[in-house]
Amino acid sequence: MIELYQFHPSLGLPNMSPFCLKLETWLRMAALPYENRYTNDPREAPLGKLPSIRVDNRMIPDSTLCIDYLKHKHDLDFDRHLTPEQKAQSHALKALLEDRLYFFALYSRWVDARYWPQIREALFGKLPFPVRKVLPQVIQQKMKRDLLGQGTAKHSQEQIYAFAAQDIATLSTLLGDKPYFFGDEPTEIDASAFGFIAQLTLISDNSPWPPIVAPYPNLRAYAERMLQRYFR
Repeated sequence: MIELYQFHPSLGLPNMSPFCLKLETWLRMAALPYENRYTNDPREAPLGKLPSIRVDNRMIPDSTLCIDYLKHKHDLDFDRHLTPEQKAQSHALKALLEDRLYFFALYSRWVDARYWPQIREALFGKLPFPVRKVLPQVIQQKMKRDLLGQGTAKHSQEQIYAFAAQDIATLSTLLGDKPYFFGDEPTEIDASAFGFIAQLTLISDNSPWPPIVAPYPNLRAYAERMLQRYFR
């Protein structure tokens, strides 16, 4: 049995971490049995972050490494029918989501003071005192340092959300009127895409994203389609 270590469900989503949601979605796409092990304290996880899985008496960190391990173990490949060009496009789309848009979403939660209180309560509100007071500050400061080092937080808030709007417009164009990014059935990129697009379109309270995603109704429809297919 696979044990999936991830954050608790919150903000109306199966998970408010795009990477946790990506991995759980992929597990459901693959119809692999698993058990959730919820925690909101990632410090003891491999690499100090979530998600991770325990399988075959070993802990595996990182959503991509988890998926790669399980793909090889169970001979699963949702991209088998894609052309080499489509596989390259899928890889580029994953980079857009996980290596670019991710940092803008991270900024909105951990740095933008308008939304930090909601995130703090969702992630840490149920932890015992004094952990729920100390841990959020420690992790928030680390996130701020990471975003400065990575470069996102060196830009103005207005510019950061302008960058994000460009990426969101690109996602909408790539999806078009298709049910999934490469046609009528989901491929591996849809697990990652749903993990991120759900954060932008299905969380409406106290979030910067509604006016940015409003011009792209196909993205919300996509997120609702994936949610209905795999979590309802």
